[in-house]
Amino acid sequence: MILFHILDEAEVHFPFDGVVEFEDVEEHERLTIDARSMRSDYLQTLGEFQQFYYRTECLKANIDYVAMDTQRQF
Repeated sequence: MILFHILDEAEVHFPFDGVVEFEDVEEHERLTIDARSMRSDYLQTLGEFQQFYYRTECLKANIDYVAMDTQRQF
């Protein structure tokens, strides 16, 4: 079994700069942040999330984990 974790390239690289407003597509809540100051924390948290919840748990279940972003061709 293989788990393909597909993220938008903006989720993977967080290319935002300045003050940015994000909207939660499920809850429709809005969050305004200074993207430059949040970038490193966001990328670190994403990496930790992928490592623990996907790579580690998939390994335990004998599932191959493949992280991809929409910039890469399948």
